[in-house]
Amino acid sequence: MAEICYIANPSWPHVEKWARYFINRSGYEVHIISTQQPHFKGAVWHDLAQALRGPLPWSVAALLAYWRIFRKIRPDLVHIHNVESSFYPVLKVWCGPLVVTAYGLDVTLGGMASELPVVRKKKVQMIRRADAVTAASQFLLDTALAYGQAAPGKGVVTPFGVDLEQFVPHGGEERDRAVTIGFFKDLKPEYGPLQFLEALRIVRARCGDVRAIMVGDGPLRGEVENVLAGPDLAGVVELHGKLPHGRMPEMYRRIDVCVMPSIHESFGVVALESQAMEVPVVATRVEGLPEVIRDGDTGLLLDSNDPHVVADAVERLLGDPELRRTMGAAGRAFVAESFSLESNGRLMEEVYRRVMHA
Repeated sequence: MAEICYIANPSWPHVEKWARYFINRSGYEVHIISTQQPHFKGAVWHDLAQALRGPLPWSVAALLAYWRIFRKIRPDLVHIHNVESSFYPVLKVWCGPLVVTAYGLDVTLGGMASELPVVRKKKVQMIRRADAVTAASQFLLDTALAYGQAAPGKGVVTPFGVDLEQFVPHGGEERDRAVTIGFFKDLKPEYGPLQFLEALRIVRARCGDVRAIMVGDGPLRGEVENVLAGPDLAGVVELHGKLPHGRMPEMYRRIDVCVMPSIHESFGVVALESQAMEVPVVATRVEGLPEVIRDGDTGLLLDSNDPHVVADAVERLLGDPELRRTMGAAGRAFVAESFSLESNGRLMEEVYRRVMHA
């Protein structure tokens, strides 16, 4: 039995995906060290918050906490999810096989002046110490390796797969509703929620009764709500906050086109989930998105997130139901071929085996 130890936030959907995959595989026991208790079953949780209580300074308490937990479970492999400087104490007490996964903003914003040199130094050491560095896209992997000044040979692309048994399309039944577009991202500037709303306004002026669903929350929530209170979009958009991941298939079934006017997108899980649900995607051609959308086949890639450019692409798809059906079928086949949870789980399992047996 291989003891796999995750240093991670178990509330992240992608951490849960990886953990569940190995929980359900024979030959593995999954341990999670975190301050939050996992909401899913099957993993052995080690409460880091409890271990950190006491009079000692945080840095010393963290070293002792990790050392005691590692000594207790004696893992065969430690997997750090997200390159965070707060995980640095792990490097001081763990000398065995180590996998580090970059998630996006942990390395793509690494060159910003706001990152303290001491923080960057710890994160660089984490990447360089790892026996394998994984990331969901080639773009993100290249960024992580460059950030950590690490050899290309230690990097492996391990996409966040889609559970095709959970993300099942509507089946083609008739839907008595207005055509609807969706925005399923955090309400942050880098994802373009305000550009989405302006594109919606333009499309409605051209095409009539087009509705929208937005799922997500973030710093632009107030501005989004102000726009939705205006005369052009009042009563047109369903604005949800963050929803449990299990509710997302229901949301995808209610839209005809998924729109992603991002200026940064290290991978594109929403694009893959949308395609798995046979919903074509309109997205900007940035960072990792070209790796998960086949332009003209499963969706449309744009060179700008200008609302007029986005509106043109959305209008094209809304005006051609047959094109939407064709792209939808191609999208699900594309995800099944390259981005299923099972196939991507096997990629990570190969990384684990290689690292443990090195």
